[in-house]
Amino acid sequence: MTVIRGKFIPEVEESMALRRNLRVLVWSELITPRGWRCIEDLDILRLYLHHELADVCTIQLLGSNVNTQLMGQAEVLRLEITPVDPVPAVDIVGEIDDLSLRQAISTARDYDCDYIVVPNELLPYVDVAERHFHIGLVDPSFLLRCVEIFVRGFGVAWSFANPVLNQTFNTLYPFSERLETFEPGFTLMNLLGTTKQDATTIDTGRTLIFNRITNLCYARDKLLFYLLQRDAAFRLKAARQTFAQELAYHLNFYYLLLYGAFDHAALLVNGVCGLGLDERDVGAKNKDFLKKLEPSSQTLHAIFADTTTTELLDRFGALRNYTAHRGSIAPSKLVEKPDKEPTDEEIDAYIRSSGRDTWMFDLPDSPRRTMLLGMVRSNTKMELLEKNTVDRDIVIVNIKGKQGIIHPLLDTTWNFRCTLGFLHRVYAECIKILTPPAPAQ
Repeated sequence: MTVIRGKFIPEVEESMALRRNLRVLVWSELITPRGWRCIEDLDILRLYLHHELADVCTIQLLGSNVNTQLMGQAEVLRLEITPVDPVPAVDIVGEIDDLSLRQAISTARDYDCDYIVVPNELLPYVDVAERHFHIGLVDPSFLLRCVEIFVRGFGVAWSFANPVLNQTFNTLYPFSERLETFEPGFTLMNLLGTTKQDATTIDTGRTLIFNRITNLCYARDKLLFYLLQRDAAFRLKAARQTFAQELAYHLNFYYLLLYGAFDHAALLVNGVCGLGLDERDVGAKNKDFLKKLEPSSQTLHAIFADTTTTELLDRFGALRNYTAHRGSIAPSKLVEKPDKEPTDEEIDAYIRSSGRDTWMFDLPDSPRRTMLLGMVRSNTKMELLEKNTVDRDIVIVNIKGKQGIIHPLLDTTWNFRCTLGFLHRVYAECIKILTPPAPAQ
């Protein structure tokens, strides 16, 4: 096996600009009332994008013209669903054995759709559809989440659950994710104020809850946005447009934020528990911090010391330390190394057959021709190796002397939830410590 980290020179013939039109094929025979409400919510957003933001991005719903029930209901509700001809499932084979889904994918592919709204019984095929066709299978409610990611990528701070119009992202996230992301932190911040904690502890809590978590939400959504854009590029055969720069940029900052959240929480605990340690001696893995924390709060000590937390810290730390001190995270392909690498003659034959960069063979002999041809041969060699790709978007890490592979892009949402789960456990215990005892009866 070998890792493909990139090519020597950029080639832009097959690149593409950002996709600004999100296309969704509605394939479900029966839409529930809740599903229709989701489609109505989409219509509100489309009107907002058109009238207030000059169509900075657009959303288009399509439906099979033979699905008379769907199209009729859309007409009754005055919702815009464009009728399209269903496309026969001629070459959709392999792991998808459901005829209806095969036809849905064939139709979605023909009309270049990003998502297909399908009945719940077809959702188990979601991994297959994404892996082979770069098309998402969703129900109406999850479609709304995907649309949020799409419009936020164009700077539109939008939430369906808690709409805020013409607001900034640092306003959006505390409102749109209040219950699942911010509420425990808000409760803690109120207690920090009412129990008259020192200004340093209050500011530590404020910057953790309002700044770091908001930044994590934004970085998470940016990564998901560019993954959506990459899928569109793959469908359009723009093989050289992988949005690698955009993904790597946000991924490197994401891991700094993730790992830092644990140390940030330790600093908050230092203040809440009155440990009195200098901030330079405080950290989620710092032995002096953990030693002093244990007699003060065994529960908080257990949260920092349990296996789940330490494994997360090892995992995040491997990439955080790399990007902070030694390099830049760049997800790569893992390919099977051939027994014999292609010769220059074989590479040149492949270049000629592909029809790309053949003009270089017509250049007169010169050092410049040798240099350019060498670069093209190197790129082409990588392309040939990638035909035997075993895994994608991998990063090799060393943790406690063992080498392993992780998928940081695939883990984007999971990493966020794990970090949030840790923080909420810490908040809950800090709230208990700060809550005044109930008066005796």
